[in-house]
Amino acid sequence: AWGRSGWGFGELVRGYLPSDPSRYTLRGLNLARQDDGSVLVNALLVFGVERVDAYELERLRQEVALEAERVVAYLREKDPLVFGTARLAGVAPALYIRESRHLKALYRLKAEEVLLGRSFPDAVALGGYPLDGQAYSPGETPYLLGTPAPYGVPFRSLVPRELKNLLVVSQAAGFDSVAAFSARVVPLQMALGEAAGVAVALLRRAPQAGLMKVPLADFHELAASGQALEALRKRLAQRGARLSSPEGGRVEAERPGYREAVALLRRGLFAGPYYLKGSLGLSEPILLGDFLANLEHYYRAKGPEERLRVVLKARELYRGELQRPLRRALLNQLLQALGEDKLAGTDPVTRGEAALLLYRLLP
Repeated sequence: AWGRSGWGFGELVRGYLPSDPSRYTLRGLNLARQDDGSVLVNALLVFGVERVDAYELERLRQEVALEAERVVAYLREKDPLVFGTARLAGVAPALYIRESRHLKALYRLKAEEVLLGRSFPDAVALGGYPLDGQAYSPGETPYLLGTPAPYGVPFRSLVPRELKNLLVVSQAAGFDSVAAFSARVVPLQMALGEAAGVAVALLRRAPQAGLMKVPLADFHELAASGQALEALRKRLAQRGARLSSPEGGRVEAERPGYREAVALLRRGLFAGPYYLKGSLGLSEPILLGDFLANLEHYYRAKGPEERLRVVLKARELYRGELQRPLRRALLNQLLQALGEDKLAGTDPVTRGEAALLLYRLLP
């Protein structure tokens, strides 16, 4: 716990049996205490939500509200010391859709640009939330790809390629899927919403305010005008926006495995711990849990099922070592079980070595 926030209860939630295990799962609880003493709980995952029809989403929300009642009853029974007096006061007014479609924007923010803290001349907001993603199917290990150095979000990521009179602000803006693991969060979206509003005002008033010699026809012209972007960023800075940071990432382009690590990262297949900030960490030892997570995510999506069973069995057998560096002897046992050649060398197995190996194993 920290201040009004709390998180954890991993062992407790593992015993929860959903009404439909193919639709719901309960992950570790994220808790936030409000002024009136009530507690917000973020923990229930719903799978297979692909529709974008508003009526269907509302019907599904009402179904999930019944599952939330079941969750509270479970918590009361299993931990009466903490949850014995808990009752469900209500549910969110809408489902939180972490990801759906993404905009074809003038610029599409990439995963490595987020992790390594890239800055942009047209940045209109600053992000830095960890690159985390929840399971896409029941039982899947969550995604964690590291913590970014502060990164800029370019104005161009809000501008559709084929529409001239629209800006898009949400997790559906011009982000790659993995980049959206970080860029989706509400504080950054609030900053982007402010930037979009200021851009609208600038487009309307720039000539009258003496900011531009000639009127701007649309947001495409604004995005292409250095003078207009400078005026936009200056106005945002006057309003208190942070658009840059002295803290930068560490690019390891000369290290073996860099190209392969970037390619894997863009697909969500190069897991990294929270403490790995602003770096791919190619010279660091790779953790056993991170290596297995990469294999698991790929084999769940692409198969073959035999290889997925090997990986899941390894997670079960070596649960106590998941947060420790991967031992080369154990790696070679795993490779042998997968029908692959052993990896020569001595400990530790670095993340650069792992990137080269995973790039070959996960085509």
